[in-house]
Amino acid sequence: MEDYTREAGVRQLRQKLAALYRDTAVRKLKGADAASMDIDHVRKVLGPAKYRRQDALEAMAPGVVHGLAVGPEGGALMVLEVAKLPGKGELRLTGRLGDVMREAAHVARARARLDSGAWGIDSEVWDKTDLHIHAPEAAVPKEGPSAGVASYLAMASCMRGIPIRSDLAFTGEVSLRGAVLPVGGIRAKTLAAERAGLREVVLPDGNRADVPEGLRIGVRFVSTVAEAAEVGFEGGGG
Repeated sequence: MEDYTREAGVRQLRQKLAALYRDTAVRKLKGADAASMDIDHVRKVLGPAKYRRQDALEAMAPGVVHGLAVGPEGGALMVLEVAKLPGKGELRLTGRLGDVMREAAHVARARARLDSGAWGIDSEVWDKTDLHIHAPEAAVPKEGPSAGVASYLAMASCMRGIPIRSDLAFTGEVSLRGAVLPVGGIRAKTLAAERAGLREVVLPDGNRADVPEGLRIGVRFVSTVAEAAEVGFEGGGG
């Protein structure tokens, strides 16, 4: 039923099951064989699938990171892409990103610039480089500060030319001092990561108590962007 409901609870699932039960009851009253129901009949009753399965990317180019988002329909994998272009140090964002998420991206860029000396990148390079952040699947609105860590790592990956691990997803707000702050929707986000086939999620240390029991993927906790980068670049450049 994951093609028809994505919420963290079961209200929509119950509605869909109720529709299938009603169809079964009507078919029995009409004398039809209602003992089984194949996928084609499910689609006939429920209509076209509302959601497309979101699988994690198997290979990551520099500048691409798995983030996690949550909305009225539950958690979702959110891929962030960053490209660098010759320019004047401007930041462009596309993909139906809300105002708070745009602010988070600007904070992440400022922090990435502060850290770039440790990566061997001259700070003046930022004044000659435009960054374009894009979140594909623009039909889905995205809002909130929780893409801060993913934005930071996508920019760091792009500027360094080193890919982030493809089996991870990140969530967390970033402060200008480089702290990773707790965010909401952890249950929905971790379940989305599990559904997407990821191996681990990287969460703010302040969200330790919010991780759901029975999660079948690994969880790492970080308190700074430096720690998040250490995990994200693990085996790929430190």
